[in-house]
Amino acid sequence: MIRKFLLAVSGLTLLAGVTAAPAYARPAPAASHLAAGGSQRTSVPEICAQGGTGYCLNNWGGLVKMENPGYTNDNFDWIRLTGYCDDGYVTNGVSSPGPACPFPAGSGLNNTYEGDQIVKIVSGISNGCIGTDFSEHANVGACPPSSNGTGSNLWVIGPTCFVGSGAGNYFINIYWSGQHGNGDASSLESGGAIGAQAYVAGNNPSASCWQTQS
Repeated sequence: MIRKFLLAVSGLTLLAGVTAAPAYARPAPAASHLAAGGSQRTSVPEICAQGGTGYCLNNWGGLVKMENPGYTNDNFDWIRLTGYCDDGYVTNGVSSPGPACPFPAGSGLNNTYEGDQIVKIVSGISNGCIGTDFSEHANVGACPPSSNGTGSNLWVIGPTCFVGSGAGNYFINIYWSGQHGNGDASSLESGGAIGAQAYVAGNNPSASCWQTQS
């Protein structure tokens, strides 16, 4: 399987249900490049918009809002979930093992993102994970199970994107992509200003381009 380009350098209540068929499990430990210990310091890893040149995801007391680089609560990173689909990669059910996974059958999204990573986005301080509330606003709460999860805290690292001199990737939310239907990939969006909450939006041609940096 061709592995696509990965990220550079590497709601208060989470949604629990999804209309898509559940992802089948392949037991294996999660692969990670999350810094061990997650100590509270102003150094990164952190995930920032605009190809790494914009505002960064920050934990504001459980709400995921935007902040300048270098703040302690900017400390987020992603972990591939190898218990989902094809060892933590999207499969279209044709060129990869197993059934089409994890997006709804017939949506076309498993084919579009075939070979891309299925991940959780983890706080290096609280060890909580980014999901959304029912209004699609991002927050920090429980992390998904090692397999068979269906909540809004599951993400796919989408295609490479470029903003000026920066490069990164989209974060596609599996749950909301299924809810919006019509093959609509729903992406994590920057709040666009310090203190503005990040959110998920569907069918947005100007989706935020995220880069993990350290």
